[in-house]
Amino acid sequence: MNTRKIGIPLFLALGVLALRVFVLNPLLMVLLMFTTDIATMSVSTDQASPSPLPYRWDLRRLMATALGLAALLLLLSGAVYWLAAGPLRLSGSQTQTLVFVWLVFGGGQAVLHLTRGREFFWMKPRPGRWLILVTAFDVLAVTLVAVLGWLMAPVPAPLVAAMFVLVVAFLICADLLKVLLLRWGGPGAAAGGA
Repeated sequence: MNTRKIGIPLFLALGVLALRVFVLNPLLMVLLMFTTDIATMSVSTDQASPSPLPYRWDLRRLMATALGLAALLLLLSGAVYWLAAGPLRLSGSQTQTLVFVWLVFGGGQAVLHLTRGREFFWMKPRPGRWLILVTAFDVLAVTLVAVLGWLMAPVPAPLVAAMFVLVVAFLICADLLKVLLLRWGGPGAAAGGA
């Protein structure tokens, strides 16, 4: 079960159905898919630790973990949209840009690093060189296009920096939630990413 495939489409659908707005325009959706797909492909070169024994997949635990992480992602995505459209008084296209930045940083990169293993993301096995390079490239490229306004409405650099800080907080909280949910119910193995 993939957290991104639950949280992001649900957020986009709720934007249309509940708010009657497109939280991302079609070009930003394509760019979002492109940035997340490149990072996902780099996982094929990632470091992994082989299991000494075959895993028995605990689907209840995996589903609870994926849904818990997706709910947190959905909640924060809604908060980013609300802040951009409300208190920050960004235009509709700038709101879409800020939501795009959040979804790439949080829904793409952070979730990928969260779900690559069962333990805390900073523990072994650590991300491989290509995964780190692709993550850095995605973050830098999205920062540049968002601040400079290439292919999207520009947003101020401090707002992009705020999204980065929010992603760090999300990464820490969601990682703790992931580990707690995967350990919930006793000692059994719960293989696979959320």
